[in-house]
Amino acid sequence: MTFKPWTYRVALALGLALSVSACAPVLVGGAMGGGVLVVTDRRTSGSQLEDESIELKGNARMRDEFGDRAHINVNSYNRQVLLTGQVKNEQDRTYAMQLAQRLDNVKTVINELEIGLPTSLATRSKDLLVSTKVRATFVDSKDLFANAFSVTTENGVVYL
Repeated sequence: MTFKPWTYRVALALGLALSVSACAPVLVGGAMGGGVLVVTDRRTSGSQLEDESIELKGNARMRDEFGDRAHINVNSYNRQVLLTGQVKNEQDRTYAMQLAQRLDNVKTVINELEIGLPTSLATRSKDLLVSTKVRATFVDSKDLFANAFSVTTENGVVYL
């Protein structure tokens, strides 16, 4: 049996990661293409795929339409879209909602876009930390199913 050179690197990385117990679930989950999340999520795999598609297409469309003049996040859970971020005026806020409503498979749109300047990188980093802490709290809880929630934080506001 012959191995390709990249096979050795993958095997070495896998061996090193598995030797550090905290990295094993992350690596195995990532190596399975997100399969672990699919199994533990209450939504069907089809619903998860639809939500992922809505998010990818929605974020791309917002980037194409608004560029750097706005900061818009598109999150989807059970085909319900949450728009968060900042736009310059009410017209952009309305237009972003219309774009989201036109995405395939979208059931409803919740528009939480703020009118104002885009948040700074420091604010976005703090938001990411808050979201991570909220998710960790759900994982630690025995009474809650962590994957039953989508957690988004924008400008200090947590959306579940």
